[in-house]
Amino acid sequence: MQLETERLILRSFREEDVDVMAQLFANPDFMRFSLGVFTERKQTVAFIEKVMGWDRAGIPSQFAVVPLGEDAVIGYCGFFHHAEVPGEIEIGYRLLPITGIAGSSLKPRALCAITALRI
Repeated sequence: MQLETERLILRSFREEDVDVMAQLFANPDFMRFSLGVFTERKQTVAFIEKVMGWDRAGIPSQFAVVPLGEDAVIGYCGFFHHAEVPGEIEIGYRLLPITGIAGSSLKPRALCAITALRI
């Protein structure tokens, strides 16, 4: 699945996203509001495989966030399922802090795009 806003493409994750996502997950600024950075590539592989599995099963999932007109993944946003709370879906995002792409409107635009989806 792919969605577009004025400045962003929200698309399904691909296996080739592992390397860039491993760099993002190792970045303390990117992971600031998480439980910590990913220190091993296999953690990123597990995340991507989990999300791609949700996509294949037709379950609302996470999207890779790419600035329109670019190829670089700058984060993710979407729906997350917590194993410890079955049936509950959380909306969340992690975006690389970048200036000049969309300014302070980047995060609100990504969130508006995902909340407009129907589950």
